[in-house]
Amino acid sequence: MMHLKNITAGNPKTKEQYQLTKQLTSKWLYSADGKNWYEEQKEFPARHFENGL
Repeated sequence: MMHLKNITAGNPKTKEQYQLTKQLTSKWLYSADGKNWYEEQKEFPARHFENGL
């Protein structure tokens, strides 16, 4: 199971992130160990329940 702890807003760390920040006024979220929240979402498994949710 993946745990992202102490997620806080931070500055862009790549050229692409910086460009998105300028274009869209994006906020970048990082965990305590420096992982980018948006990139780590890809690693979360999809869950499906019997009731269709």
